[in-house]
Amino acid sequence: MKKLSLTLLLAISGLFYVSCSNEQEPEQNSENMSTQFNVKTTFDLSEDANFVEFVQNFIDTYVEYSHYQQLTLGSNEPNFINQISNSSLSLTEVEQVYTNNGVDFEVILDYQTMIADLIYQIYITYPEFDNMTEEEASELILAELGEVMISGQVNIDNPYSTNEITPDEIWYCVVESVGLGFVSAIGMKQLKKQGIKVITKAFTKAISRFAGPIGIAIAVADFGFCLYKADREN
Repeated sequence: MKKLSLTLLLAISGLFYVSCSNEQEPEQNSENMSTQFNVKTTFDLSEDANFVEFVQNFIDTYVEYSHYQQLTLGSNEPNFINQISNSSLSLTEVEQVYTNNGVDFEVILDYQTMIADLIYQIYITYPEFDNMTEEEASELILAELGEVMISGQVNIDNPYSTNEITPDEIWYCVVESVGLGFVSAIGMKQLKKQGIKVITKAFTKAISRFAGPIGIAIAVADFGFCLYKADREN
């Protein structure tokens, strides 16, 4: 992989944003969920087989990722979130917080890398994204991801229990907790211009210095709690 310039890394650091709020109850209205992104497009990703496969892999990986973190943290989750919320932590200190709470930081980086690369591969597959801003592309991917889920084109396994989590519930958790997650920190157009073919773990670790391990830890914990709550209410 080509070496990223300091300028690019600094630019990337300014792009990071993850929403971590899930205080509201999951709504069972798929129309409301699928229309919360005001995206206009001339191509329909939700009808494309490659995109549907991406959605399946995205959901499977995020649910597995969240389940791993939730299972490992257990009742220690509030203490973990309190420790990891310190924005002044260095990458080494962040890794130590994970370790102290029994979470393997290298496993976290593996999951982050898989998810980031899944999204990046979608981004570079469709040339239409070249004419969009990073925000527009992210909103479109999220909106189309929701369309695929709500239309029932993917299977959703629930490792939390034998209860069924509906597409509406998991879509709510995706939007409210993780969005596109750590990829929100990446200047995808810049990566594409540099000819990068795949996002590697080394890249993930480098970018985590700016955005990854703190925000995404809280987001995944919230995502897991959201799924757990939805499961308990079924």
